[in-house]
Amino acid sequence: MRNLRRLWSLSWPDRGLLAMTCLRKALVLRRLLSRQGIAADLCIGVRREAGRLMAHAWLELDGVSLDEPAVGRDAFQPVLGAPEGR
Repeated sequence: MRNLRRLWSLSWPDRGLLAMTCLRKALVLRRLLSRQGIAADLCIGVRREAGRLMAHAWLELDGVSLDEPAVGRDAFQPVLGAPEGR
């Protein structure tokens, strides 16, 4: 689990045509994990911040977020959970 969290936290490019948003990051990492036989769930959540609706995507493995601490399920209300292979 620790190595997976380390992989999630790697510095990803955040500029240019294919800026690595949280959703793209989650989808790419989910695909990489799937190729290794690891089924991670894609989660999308929302929260209100200063009157604005904010959204975030992250991966969970066995109910544990691979995202940074205090992000993901701890900071966002999940609105979608897409288990791998469904």
